[in-house]
Amino acid sequence: MGTHCHLGVRLPDGSIDATYVHFDGFPENMIPTIESFLLRRTPTCLLLEIKRAQPFGGFRCFNPERVELREDPDEPENITEDDLGESVYYTYVVDLETGRVQAREQVEGYWVDVSLGPGDDRIHTNIRPGSHRVP
Repeated sequence: MGTHCHLGVRLPDGSIDATYVHFDGFPENMIPTIESFLLRRTPTCLLLEIKRAQPFGGFRCFNPERVELREDPDEPENITEDDLGESVYYTYVVDLETGRVQAREQVEGYWVDVSLGPGDDRIHTNIRPGSHRVP
């Protein structure tokens, strides 16, 4: 069983265009993987990869060297800001204009920002019970 997540891009109008990632969605993998992808390519390239993956059910795994699609056309995964975080424990959204990565994790029923510290220790911020409650 994989660690599922959503990977998306925030567009200039504030909307989010995202898709599903089936394997390796934990922050210790996804944050450096997304940052590595963005060093080689642009947020626009990421958006195009997401658009390519959506009709096939998203990504099997997301790797900057080789992007693998799920290849499940019976389950398209076109995720918007309304669906972001549904049925997953992690979300990653890249701002199209700045390239900034926002990583979020469900912790005790709340969405919190997550980053990686020394030794890949998870650092949680914006922990405000009641403000980011998971539906």
